Amino acid sequence: MVERGVLVDDERCMRLGQFLKGLGLPAAAEEEAPCTLSSRDLRMLYFIVVAVCHQTSPIGKPRLEGMINGELRFGWDYLVESWMLAAKADPAILTPGWLMFAQASDIVYLLFDNERKCGSNISDPAGRAELLRDIGFRMQKDGVRHVDEYYSRAGGWLKNKGGIIGLEHMLKKFEAYGKDPVNKKLTYFLILMNRSGFWKYLDIQNLGAPVDYHEMRLHLRLGTVKITDEELAAKVAAGTVLNSAEDVRIRSAIYEAIFKITDASEIMPPDLHQFFWNMSRNCCRRDETHCDKCFSHGALPERYLALLVDKRCIFSAHCASVSLPHAEKPKEPKADTDLY
Repeated sequence: MVERGVLVDDERCMRLGQFLKGLGLPAAAEEEAPCTLSSRDLRMLYFIVVAVCHQTSPIGKPRLEGMINGELRFGWDYLVESWMLAAKADPAILTPGWLMFAQASDIVYLLFDNERKCGSNISDPAGRAELLRDIGFRMQKDGVRHVDEYYSRAGGWLKNKGGIIGLEHMLKKFEAYGKDPVNKKLTYFLILMNRSGFWKYLDIQNLGAPVDYHEMRLHLRLGTVKITDEELAAKVAAGTVLNSAEDVRIRSAIYEAIFKITDASEIMPPDLHQFFWNMSRNCCRRDETHCDKCFSHGALPERYLALLVDKRCIFSAHCASVSLPHAEKPKEPKADTDLY
C-alpha cells in the first residue's frame, strides 16, 4: 500500500519472508554483558537505560563509545555496560529519588571512559537527563519504587483487558516511552524484559517490533520500503533533517513491512527485529557494506555469523541496492530526535 508517499513492497516482503522461513533462523537472544547486579536492580537499570538510548551514532557526529574491560564498546553496548558499572558502585542511581534530580553532568559522569581517561561524547546529555527526571517524578507520584510494580498492576497484560490497565498504557505516561507513535523505546523495553526472562505476557502476540535507524537503513536498501514522495526522497538522499511527521511516515511503513515479513516467514516481529538490527549494524552499515564479502565484527553474535556460509551479506540475493556503488546505497533518514 502507499501511505503518504512511502510504499511497502508486498512482493519483496513476501519473498524475503519465505527466504527467512527456510533459513533456519536461530532463536533470538539478548547479548547480555557480564553483570554483578541483582536481577531486581538489572530490571530497573534496563528501564532507565532504554529511556535514554537514542541517537548513539548520530549522522555527522562521533558515536558513543568507550573501553570496557579492555574492549572497545559502542552505542547501546557501551551505554548499558557503563551504567552497570556505575550502579554497582552506587545503587542509588537506580532509584526514583536519584532520577528526580538527574542532571546533564550526571549523564556525562556515568559514561566517562575510565580506561582511556577521556570524557563521554554522548549527545544531548541535558535532554537525556530531563527524561530521567520525568521518570523519577512520575514514579514518585504513583507511589512506585520499582518498575516491577507496574508489571504487577497490569497482571501480565500488555493491552488493556477488561478492567485491567495494560502495561503499555501504564508505561506510556513516561515521556521517554509515550511520545513516539511507533513505540520504539517502549517496544524494545518490553521485548528486553521478556527475552531476559523477567516478565511474561499473557497477550504476547501484541508485542511488535522496535524500529530504529539501523533498520530504516536496511529496509530502504532491501527495497521492502520505498519512498515514492519525490520531495521526501530528495531530503533523505541529501541528508536533510526530517521533521517528526516525515520521520514517523517512514518508520511506520517499516513497522508495517516487518509484520508482512512475519506473515510470510512465521517469525514473530521481535525475533525479526533482533536479526535485522544485528545484521544492519554490522553488515549493512552506514560507512561499509558487506554485499560481496562479509567481514567479521565484534558486535555480530556468533549465531548469526554461522549463517554466512558464502561469506557475503545474507541479504545479497534479496536486496534492491546490492549492485549499487556504496555511495549510492540509501542511508538512514536524518532526524534530531530522542525517540530512537
